[in-house]
Amino acid sequence: MNLQKFCLFSLVFFSYQLSFGQFVQGKVLDAETAETLVGATVVSHGGDAVVTDNDGFFRLKSEKGKLQLTIAFIGYQSLTTDSLDASETIHLFLLKPTAQSLGEVVVSAGKFEQRMEELTVSLDVIKPELVQEKNQIRIEESLQQAPGVNVTDGSANIRSGSGWSYGTGTRVQTLVDGIPLISGDAGQAQWDLVPIHSLQQIEVIKGASSVLYGSAALNGIINAISLPMPQKRTFNASMFSGFYTAPKRKELQWWDGTQIQSGANFSWQEKLSAQTGLVLSGGFYSDEGFRYLDKEERSRVFAKYFFNPAKVKGLKLQLAGHFTYADNGDALLWQNDSLGYIPRDSAITRSTGWDFFIDPTIIYQKRKLKHTLQGRYLRLNNDSKSKDQDYSNHSDQYVGQYLLQHFPGTKLTVSTGYSLSQTQSSSVVFQGKHTATNHAVFLQTDYKPLKWLNLNGGFRYEGYQLDDRNQSKPVFRAGLNAQIIKGLNARASYGQGFRFPAASEAYTKTSFGGLLVHPNPDLKAETGYSLEAGLRKSFKKKKLKGYIDASIFEMRFNNMIEFTFANWGKPFTFDEIGFKPINVGKTKITGVELALAMEGEFSKDLKFRFLGGYTYALPLVLDSNLVFAKDNNGSELSYVTSSSNSKNGVLKYRYQHLAKADMQVFYKRINAGISVRYNDFMENIDALFNDQIAGIKENRLRNDQGDFVLDLRAGYYLTKKLFVTLAVNNVTNREVMIRPGFLAAPTLYTLKLSYGF
Repeated sequence: MNLQKFCLFSLVFFSYQLSFGQFVQGKVLDAETAETLVGATVVSHGGDAVVTDNDGFFRLKSEKGKLQLTIAFIGYQSLTTDSLDASETIHLFLLKPTAQSLGEVVVSAGKFEQRMEELTVSLDVIKPELVQEKNQIRIEESLQQAPGVNVTDGSANIRSGSGWSYGTGTRVQTLVDGIPLISGDAGQAQWDLVPIHSLQQIEVIKGASSVLYGSAALNGIINAISLPMPQKRTFNASMFSGFYTAPKRKELQWWDGTQIQSGANFSWQEKLSAQTGLVLSGGFYSDEGFRYLDKEERSRVFAKYFFNPAKVKGLKLQLAGHFTYADNGDALLWQNDSLGYIPRDSAITRSTGWDFFIDPTIIYQKRKLKHTLQGRYLRLNNDSKSKDQDYSNHSDQYVGQYLLQHFPGTKLTVSTGYSLSQTQSSSVVFQGKHTATNHAVFLQTDYKPLKWLNLNGGFRYEGYQLDDRNQSKPVFRAGLNAQIIKGLNARASYGQGFRFPAASEAYTKTSFGGLLVHPNPDLKAETGYSLEAGLRKSFKKKKLKGYIDASIFEMRFNNMIEFTFANWGKPFTFDEIGFKPINVGKTKITGVELALAMEGEFSKDLKFRFLGGYTYALPLVLDSNLVFAKDNNGSELSYVTSSSNSKNGVLKYRYQHLAKADMQVFYKRINAGISVRYNDFMENIDALFNDQIAGIKENRLRNDQGDFVLDLRAGYYLTKKLFVTLAVNNVTNREVMIRPGFLAAPTLYTLKLSYGF
């Protein structure tokens, strides 16, 4: 059915079905596809406003019998009408899509759709195509390509807001569809529960975002957004197999033959009816591993069901669930520099168990108000043991959040709500059972007084209770974005944040390979703020579009929590040294960041896509002589006495330079891509860790120039639906110590066959 016939049919249908008296009525459509636009804003020049319903329909009451309207929708050119008569006539309004820059429409910054160039904060978008092209089976691997983001041992940090701290709760809030995916007991992101095969995009906000997202958002957020209601049927499936090569240093290779990695996955979307839809995906993989005894097997399935009742306009119901089974190993440290892929004392921790979440969602939008009620039940069930220790932990987390948004017109959005979560956990490692409760109220306003100016501000009041300890605190934020000239926007933002210690930080008491992890029930909450100023230049020529972004930033933290390596046990006994979470005082992180994203055509048959960035961060301690603890021998611990290199005041376990780039080229049936990542040398770690753990100092002296990692991939369409890809990770077989005592993988070759329609 062409657009003209569709419009004629819609006119006849709605004229027959509806009769409204003194109302101006209409239906808003995409001018190119004739799809209805749900949630478009319709404002009369008298000041009244509504939004379109599930059928793209609206009506506005007219006292004088006529109305002039302005119709707007994110990603489309606004439309202003002539004066329209109030009658039974159903007017059709066709909005033209704008020339969009890369990743233009995002939702994380304000919990509603906004253009990237109009945001008051730095935000990057990772598209699912990058995950698929590189055959990445862990979402953390994809995040490594985001400018300024580094993920070490499953802990994400943004712009050096965190270093490597084993067991410390995250300062980066991880979400799926806007709901936290952080374990309530350990404060760690649950990466395996991100629906990697059903992603619309991943949005990364840099800087404190506690106002909208709570305690764990002190350093930023990572929001994985799953696929929306399907509009048609799509199906994709793939199977892959690969192997690790021998490391450059032959003494590192403990295996004979070949270590294999293999798996398969699928994704299916279906619009079941006019009111219902289904997204379903899943997969499994098996990895024999490059570390001794570190074989890994994982299975996952994700489902999301949509129901938009025809009898209740504006109502949307969703139910999603993700289940994953894992059998994997984990090791804290290597044996030594020559046996870098063998765990210390062969102490591997085996973990098995089902983890899952179930998310019910209710959305109701009528005229100027939108209600969103979301829930999550998160169950973590990990049976973890080594030959000497039991590390099993089990937790149940219940999350509920209500969001009320008011859209009085195109210039103002008010978002307010309440969130509540409770976690009940049981673990030998955490010394028994614990209950953690978190609740908060929040308010944020986004105001556009002029076409070229965006302003926002908000506050959150949050309370946290861990067993019999409780604390509450308000935080505030503000920002502005101004269009200087067409395509060039300036922004500035200020955001406060805080983070309460997780149960794992306060109560963990265990050992790994002869090293102890000590509890600290007296930990104080971290607080701080982020400042940022930036410029974004969007560009679009006939065959090229994209943006260049530059920003400067500063982050301040009070009572920063870091795991410190020292003798916390029996006096002068090597076997009693280990880690303990400590408040190390005030810190400051300043820096600059540049990002470039673009896509275009070299010719009719030759196209490309590029994403890259460079981040320089200077993470400093503000009082290097502050005594933050005493070890078991009574020795005073400060930044100076505990650091391997205290000359420059740089915080431990941080990189100062991060550079990323990824480029994909498309030529007829051929795709090819390249990814590069660089980080400088980690100049400061715990002094005792550097001196006492076998091989750390030797490896750091040998590899003191930083790391440059190169990945390549190439693919070919055998048919329109069948595609084969060869990916090579770490092409140069670089020996990378991603953190002291832990080596990254040698070269990995993977061959993947994909089918889709």
